[in-house]
Amino acid sequence: ALGQENTDFWALCGNTIKNILFYDITGHWAEKNIIFCHDQGWMFGNSGRFRPEASMTRAEAATVIVRMMGLEDSGAGADFDDTKNHWAAKYIAIARANNLISGVGNNRFNPDGPLTREQITVIIDNAAIFSSAVNFHDSPFTDISPEHNSWSYDSIIKMYHNGVISGYGDGTFRPRNNIKRAEMAKIMNNLSGLGMHAGMGPDDQSFDEYSADGYN
Repeated sequence: ALGQENTDFWALCGNTIKNILFYDITGHWAEKNIIFCHDQGWMFGNSGRFRPEASMTRAEAATVIVRMMGLEDSGAGADFDDTKNHWAAKYIAIARANNLISGVGNNRFNPDGPLTREQITVIIDNAAIFSSAVNFHDSPFTDISPEHNSWSYDSIIKMYHNGVISGYGDGTFRPRNNIKRAEMAKIMNNLSGLGMHAGMGPDDQSFDEYSADGYN
C-alpha cells in the first residue's frame, strides 16, 4: 500500500528520475568501471543497488569471466556436485570446460563462497595469454613471496606487470582478502583495455535467472 514502500523502492524511483544506474555507486572510486561493466553486459545489480563493497562469490566471478570472454556452452562442461541446481550452473560448467576454474575437492565448487584476490588473479592468468617477459624477482608488494604464495605468486607478478591488477597504497596486495565487486569491475575494465573480451555473452540481459539476491 502507499506509504509502506521500503527505502530500496524510493531509491530506485529516484534513480529512474535522475537516470542513475545504481544509487550505491555515486561518487564511488570504481563508479566508471562499474557502469562500463554493466553496459558491456558483464556485471549487474538489483533494485538500483550494485553492492560495490560486497565480496564477489565464486559463482559470480565465473559468470563474469565467461560473459566477458563470450564463451558458449559446448556441452563438454561437467557439473560439480554442488552446482547442478545453482543459478550459475551453466556458467560454472563453461568455465570448468575451458580450464578457467577448479573445485575445492570432492567434486565440489563452493559456488556461494567468496573468492580471494590471489584466486581471481590465477583465474585471469588461466583465461588468456599475457606477456611472461617480466622479472618475477621484482615484486612491488611487501606481503607476497614465492615461499608464502607458491601457487599464485607468478600470476600476481605477471598480472601486475601487464597492468591487470594493482595493490594498495601501503605497498601490500592482500592476497587472501576477498575480492570486492568494485575491484572486480576495475579488473574487467583493465582487461578490456588490453583487448581481452569477446562482447556480451548469451542471455545476459535476463536478470531473474541469476542469484537469489539478483546480483551477478
